[in-house]
Amino acid sequence: MARVFSGIRPSGRLHLGNYLGAIKTWIELQDKHDCVFGIVDYHAITTPFDPDELRENVREVALDYLAVGLDPQKAALIVQSHVPEHLELGWIFQSICPVSWFERVPTYKEKIAQHPEYVNLGLLAYPALMAADILIYKSTLVPVGEDQLPHIEMTNDIAKRFNRMFGETFKKVLAILGTTESARIMSLKDPTKKMSKTEDEGIALSDSPDEVRRKMKTAVTDSGREIKSGGNKPALTNLLTVYSEVSGVPIQKTNPNGQSTTLQYDSLCRLTRTDLPLGAYEMRDYLDLGNPNLQRTWIRTPPALTGTGRQYVMDYFDGLGRTYRRIAKGPAAN
Repeated sequence: MARVFSGIRPSGRLHLGNYLGAIKTWIELQDKHDCVFGIVDYHAITTPFDPDELRENVREVALDYLAVGLDPQKAALIVQSHVPEHLELGWIFQSICPVSWFERVPTYKEKIAQHPEYVNLGLLAYPALMAADILIYKSTLVPVGEDQLPHIEMTNDIAKRFNRMFGETFKKVLAILGTTESARIMSLKDPTKKMSKTEDEGIALSDSPDEVRRKMKTAVTDSGREIKSGGNKPALTNLLTVYSEVSGVPIQKTNPNGQSTTLQYDSLCRLTRTDLPLGAYEMRDYLDLGNPNLQRTWIRTPPALTGTGRQYVMDYFDGLGRTYRRIAKGPAAN
């Protein structure tokens, strides 16, 4: 059985795009593979952040994970900063790889353009920590969007460099791509941009049914009376995609004749936390990441792993310690 790793930055409350583009696939994978899903909060500090908001966002993402169906009995759920070995392996990866590898990653240049006032070393070394997140569990499958494919290629390059220097340790990582529709849920206010966590641009998983209806009814649309998808109808294509993904009805069947119709906004509300078996208010009382007992209850590993997620990582690193000590003896022979 393959091991899967994936995680989301807690840079804000999760939205419908996160669910349809990533978490929906995770829920399916947890029944088929050994899975480790993370809240990668160290990655969140590579872009502007507020410490108090970040702590709150970690709790919110944890609630969202549980609310939409991630099961701690089936998959290991971790908070990245609770497992310091991620940073240790990430530092080793940074130290053995040339800077030019990191400079060529497209997302590095994109983040610089977005936040020119916040260019930092962590942003440049982001792919090394991401590789550590994946490889520390010897994962071989990673569900990602198309924009993350360069990071998977980088992870494999780093793994090859490590194996060449210290002996065969890591296997090749393969990407699991979502469907084209799910991977392209766009902003409700600007359909040329991906859905974000910013106010009315996205539907948060924590939004109430009334809030979902309000956002959908005020979403931008395209000119003309026909309701259809296509290159010249980006806003309607986005709304039809959202409706199709939530209802399970293919876009081609939502309105095959392109006639005026009313989208069933209530269908979207089934994804809000208040409509799930364990609602947000009950979970908020149940889950407190600052409580060690509840933290241990939440952070578990699938049956195939031994002990808690932290113990597994520690055991793994004890075994690799001998490999790391070989650094002093020089590269291993090819």
